[in-house]
Amino acid sequence: MRFMTPLNFCWLPIFAIILQSALPAAAIPRKDLDTYFSWAASHANRFGDEMCTTETIAILVKLAFERQGRRGLIIDVGANLGNVAEHFLKVFSLPTFMANAGQPVAGTLDLCQDMNSRLTYYGFEPHHLLFPHLKEKLQPYSTHHQIRVLPVAVSNFSGTAQLYHGCGDVSFQGASLVKTEHLDRRGKCRYKVTVVTLDQKFYHNKVVRQSGIFLLKIDAEQNDALVLEGGWRLLRNRMVKFLIFETWLKTAHGISFQGMVAKLHSIRYVCFLVTKVALVPLSSSWWQPQYKALGVSNVLCGQSGDRDLFDAYIAYGTNNFTLFYALSNLLGDLDFVRTSLGRS
Repeated sequence: MRFMTPLNFCWLPIFAIILQSALPAAAIPRKDLDTYFSWAASHANRFGDEMCTTETIAILVKLAFERQGRRGLIIDVGANLGNVAEHFLKVFSLPTFMANAGQPVAGTLDLCQDMNSRLTYYGFEPHHLLFPHLKEKLQPYSTHHQIRVLPVAVSNFSGTAQLYHGCGDVSFQGASLVKTEHLDRRGKCRYKVTVVTLDQKFYHNKVVRQSGIFLLKIDAEQNDALVLEGGWRLLRNRMVKFLIFETWLKTAHGISFQGMVAKLHSIRYVCFLVTKVALVPLSSSWWQPQYKALGVSNVLCGQSGDRDLFDAYIAYGTNNFTLFYALSNLLGDLDFVRTSLGRS
């Protein structure tokens, strides 16, 4: 099973209880789980076209967005032409089956709940040729939602920097603050852009202070680790609920994939490699040395102990391996947090 329908999403907590009671008496050995997840990661890396895109995540976390009353910002760093942004806006604007959850009315479901609610979206795209297309694409949504697109780059410092792009690349996609061997080969394919940090832009934002950042998506062409550094106060204070970023095999800034995951885990964020086969756990002891060789990959992170992260993992689709992992690890984290809160 790949995805649950919106109606089934509402029953995830009940499914969790049923699934937990159905857990095999004989636990799956850890070495077998490691073998399965290693295979899933290598399979996805070998067949790169099967790597799931960030659009998939919007579907997984939609229920959580409904639960918190559609509050919280959606931030898109590296919005490009706006294709992902448009998908986010469409998915999060869809009618939901949550209206009468727990309060059935004559067996009917209200399909129009919150259709008039406004979403708050921030998109960052520094490339002067891509930005007009992004703005134009999202213009139809601005009549109903709060759409803000900014022609600036995001990193771990504020000021100005050179944005590098491929010489002769008519698409102008893939521009980056990080100069690589295939960018700016002629020494003229660059120009100066304004740079901000996420902390600078959002840490004192009134909406963020009240409702947080629901989803932070980063696609900064090898600059993702530096974007995370620039938003560390937000992350450390758990003001970001879900995070999506991209990892590369080689980067010019020297921050490794493992280092990024470990640093996030130090502030209780749990990360997963997004593949079609499974959400592969990466944090803490679940990291495996062979993951260092992964190519361009999408990573999903959420707060440890968050019920919505558990639900999203289960909703992604399960087999015996992923189910056992979720029930013995993610659900265990949830119980730990509840116990800790009860004692405090």
